[in-house]
Amino acid sequence: MANVKHGAKAVVPVDRVEEKARQIDHLLAEVPVLAPDGRPLIHDRGVIEMLATVRCRLDDIDAYISQHGVINPKTGKPHSAALWERRLQSHALKLEKELGLTPLARSKLGLNLARTADLAMAMSNPDPEKRAKQLGELGIETTTEGTDDES
Repeated sequence: MANVKHGAKAVVPVDRVEEKARQIDHLLAEVPVLAPDGRPLIHDRGVIEMLATVRCRLDDIDAYISQHGVINPKTGKPHSAALWERRLQSHALKLEKELGLTPLARSKLGLNLARTADLAMAMSNPDPEKRAKQLGELGIETTTEGTDDES
């Protein structure tokens, strides 16, 4: 069995991962594409759980570094925890980008998806005046007159 000092390689208990995943779900409540119940899509669940596991490990590493410092006083070199911290932070950032949690990822994904969702909602509005107003707010010119199908 591996010597577990800082938790970078430790098995993270399921209850900790689930709690972290709930916290991430809360962050994702602002993502432009959600399931009908307002939660993240089921397809995102695996990435959310991976991110939750990484964040749990980062919490453990942070606690270790807070207690022992970044530098090992015996060797004068960084503790392995500090090296693991950098690797796991990079991995967490990659997962966060996948979920649209970074400003750049949101701008690449969110704005276009949000506009598409707004457009779909506007076009499906049964009230012609409200539909025209919503489409106008999206920069789409319409008329509220009927079609010219009578010819």
